This record gives sequence, C-alpha cells and structure tokens, in this order.
Amino acid sequence: MIIAMQCDYENYNEQLKQQYPQAYEKYLDTITNSAIPKCIRLSNSQIIHISDELQVINMYAETEEQLDKCKVDMIAYAKRTENEIRFSLDNIMAVEEVVATKEIIEPILIENALIIAQCTTCCVTGHRPKDLYGYDRKAYSGLKKAIIESIREMIKLGINIYINGMAQGADQLFFWCVHSLKSEYPNIRNVCYIPFNGQELKWQVDGAFGQDDYNLVLKYADEVINCNPNCNKENNQDVIISLMERNTKMIKQSSIILAITNNSVDNIKTKEYKGKGGTADAIKKALKLKKEIWEINPISLKTIKNIN
Repeated sequence: MIIAMQCDYENYNEQLKQQYPQAYEKYLDTITNSAIPKCIRLSNSQIIHISDELQVINMYAETEEQLDKCKVDMIAYAKRTENEIRFSLDNIMAVEEVVATKEIIEPILIENALIIAQCTTCCVTGHRPKDLYGYDRKAYSGLKKAIIESIREMIKLGINIYINGMAQGADQLFFWCVHSLKSEYPNIRNVCYIPFNGQELKWQVDGAFGQDDYNLVLKYADEVINCNPNCNKENNQDVIISLMERNTKMIKQSSIILAITNNSVDNIKTKEYKGKGGTADAIKKALKLKKEIWEINPISLKTIKNIN
C-alpha cells in the first residue's frame, strides 16, 4: 500500500540512499538546483514516500495481472488525501506503459509526489508600499487581520506551505502574518523565493520594509530559494526578467494564489486591462494556469475566494 507520511529531510535522504542507491542518484538529478522547497519535496504529510512507492512497484510490477492492483492502490491513496487529489490519467497510463522499466517509473512517481505537494501550497502577490499604506507599520493592522483570517481558512483546507517573493509591501507583510501563526500551527512552513542576490540593496536600511526587515525575514524563514543566482543586478532588463521568473516559479508551485490588490482580478481578466506591474503579471499567469485565486482588497479589506 502507498503510504503518506511526515518525514524528516535528512533522515529520509539517508534512508533512501541506503535502500535504493540507484533511485537516490536519479532522485538527486531530478530535484538538485530546482526551485522547489525542501518542505514541498519531502516534508509535507501528503507527499508520497518515494521508497514506499518503489516497494509498490517491486510488489506489483513483475506480472501484468498485478498491474491493475497497483493502479487501484495509487488511485485509492489519491482519493484519501484531504484535498481529494487524483492522479491524472496520463500518469497512470505512463506507469502502465513502462511498468517493466524502473528507471522510467521513478521520475514519474517523483512527479506525482510533487503534484500532490502543490495542492498544499499558497503563494502571495501584491502591491508595493506606495500602493498600499506607505511605510507606517501601524497603518497595516487592518490588512494584517484580513490576511491572517485568510491564512487560517487555508490551513483548514490543508494548505500548510506559504511562499512569498520577498518584495517590499504585500510579500513581506504576508510572511509576518504566516510567522505570527506558527506557534498555533507549528507545521506550517514559511518559504521565501528571492529573485536574485542583492534584491534589497537599493532599499532604505531601516524602517518598515527596509534592508533590516529583509534580513530579519531571511533569518526566520523556513527555507530561502534563490530563483536566479546568476542575475546581473546592474542590468535592468536582467532584473525584470528575474522578477517575472520568480513569479512564475511561485505560481507553478502553488494551488492557491493570494492576491492583495486594489485592481480586481475580474478587471485584470479583461482584454482591455493594460497594467504591466508585477502583481498584474502574477495574476495573469495564475489565471492562465487555472490556479485558484483569493483576492484581498487592501482598501475595503474584503476577501473574494475561489476566483478563476
């Protein structure tokens, strides 16, 4: 039977390396340097334990007659997950087509694990301080309450990984809202996707959303992923590309996008909308990928859920 379990990253790696040395090497090739947080890859309770999957293949792949039993177990696991996730027909067919070839099966199983992980992840997009409440920390109290309320509701839905892009304003505010709930929900994870090294160097040093705040976020983050370590931050075009690529990676890893915006998602959907900012870019990508969007209006503080 395929078993879902919470697993410690280091111990799990060692166990996999000892039990399945060849699979471990292929596994490393699959995830090394990828923009996928460790907590998404391995530590989430809904991720399929890869060694258990390999045992299933070992048990059932020797005869065609038992292949159907393997497929039944895979589907049964998917139906039991909190989000009622189901493996896609394409992936099940792929297992059937290559059932005798473990070297091909292994990456398929890893891919399925990542698909499940994405269903427990949320990322944020939103405005910079100039389009919110400026740099007065006290002015954000109402927005913080609205964000925390949304996060609480997501936790009830099984969302426990929260990604931000480390930008000033909505991203950093979202980080601290998640952080404030960690004592109550110790299993939630706060992950930072920085677009490039030195993202913060042109900001003020102290005060709200400054360099000091940025470094404090990095200190308390559960994981930090550099989306483009080779970015030339002196090249404006390279910086813009890195910012947009960060948005893409965050959205692809998430099932829910929390948009903190005073431009409604419905407005951004229209062909007439010409906005080109980072928030609009992220929302457009989320719509294209058919992701679920929750929208918080920073002025009215109203939340609209399940947009797409």
